[in-house]
Amino acid sequence: MNKTWSVAWREFRHTVLTKAFFFGVIVAPMVFLAVLIAISVFLKPEARPLVGDVGVVSPGNALQAPLQQALKETSNSPKIKIDALTPSDASAMLMEGAMASPPNTALPEKIDLTVRSVKPEDVDAVKDGIREGTWTALVIAEASALDLNNDPADDRKANRVKVYVSPDSPPSHTELLEDAARTALIEARVIQEGMDPTIVQRLTATPWADTVRLIEGGDEKTEIGDLRRFLPMAFMIIIWLTTFISGNYLLTSTIEEKSNRVMEVLLSAVSPMQLMTGKIIGYAMVTAVMVAMFSSLAIAFLIMASVLDLITPMQIILLCIYLVMAYLMVAAIMAGIGSAVSDMRDAQTLLGPVSFAVMIPLFLSPVVAEEPNGIVAIVTSYIPPLTPFIMVLRLVATEPVPAIEIWLSLAWGFLCALGLIWLASRIFRVGVLMQGKPPNPIQMMKWISYR
Repeated sequence: MNKTWSVAWREFRHTVLTKAFFFGVIVAPMVFLAVLIAISVFLKPEARPLVGDVGVVSPGNALQAPLQQALKETSNSPKIKIDALTPSDASAMLMEGAMASPPNTALPEKIDLTVRSVKPEDVDAVKDGIREGTWTALVIAEASALDLNNDPADDRKANRVKVYVSPDSPPSHTELLEDAARTALIEARVIQEGMDPTIVQRLTATPWADTVRLIEGGDEKTEIGDLRRFLPMAFMIIIWLTTFISGNYLLTSTIEEKSNRVMEVLLSAVSPMQLMTGKIIGYAMVTAVMVAMFSSLAIAFLIMASVLDLITPMQIILLCIYLVMAYLMVAAIMAGIGSAVSDMRDAQTLLGPVSFAVMIPLFLSPVVAEEPNGIVAIVTSYIPPLTPFIMVLRLVATEPVPAIEIWLSLAWGFLCALGLIWLASRIFRVGVLMQGKPPNPIQMMKWISYR
């Protein structure tokens, strides 16, 4: 073990304790974070005040009062108090914001607009005034826009309102005016039908639906559907990316040392098994440093999920354990492939089937997340190297996984990881000294049986 740890420390030292790694992995993220903080603090977008006169052309001045009211409500809209939100409301707002277009981050601090009726024959004069700065905007609604006999879905011209703005109008102003014009047109139609816009708005408001999942033992847990559906995939992607980044480091290092004949010098002092195990441990430590620097977003996501009662601290611990299992499996495969080839082009040929196999959980994720204790989920949980990825999907799904299956998957998974390391070491001891034409999978299987 002393030789194994010496190899591990060598790999860690030669990778981490270099200027390139220090600046690329440690300094660069800190500088990037500092730049983001500086931008958010010192370079906040500030839209100029939105003031002046807005002209409106509509049949019977039907749009004037609703537009004035819509602009007034925009300027007086209350700010959302985050501390007053429930977890389900906060998550719903989060998911809605992810699906919607990016919010306007530069709203004018002052909105003071006066809506004035404009005759059709004065439209050109108002447009000239907008160019000169004496008018702020012009809103035109044709008669067909208020005619409910037209089908808006079939005739776009019958369901539109035009907004004219100045050449230098910022996006924050144009978006605000567009939203107010659309709202005003809807209210004008409602008023035209003799109804109260406030009552109609309340009647048509989409209600919230809270799903409460009843848990065995009498407990109840509020279900957050969108986040619950997204959570298993997010967990698996965290493990998938982390293991493959570290595995590629190990693959590249092995190929370089083999090509430079450094491997022959190392094998004069340690056995192939010690060398390969040391390299796996060394790059595991390198991966830990990289994850610590780049996983702040993932850690924040896990904390948020725990606060929202989506996952438990025990599930986070199991996530870390399955991460170790996944790394050992992928690292063993990468080390075996790296020892058998002499350049990256040959490695890509052998990596194709492996990459496809490890991507199978991505394709199965909808099925496993929907039925975490179904036949597909149970069978694939015991097929290496799919075990850690499938089990993570099952752990954070809605239906709890029996404890006996968790313990069996852990025992079987780490046993398979050790088996893969042993098989890789058998390939490693032969392939690491081979040069020339890369072997095919059948030849690599023969190396395993060599004594």
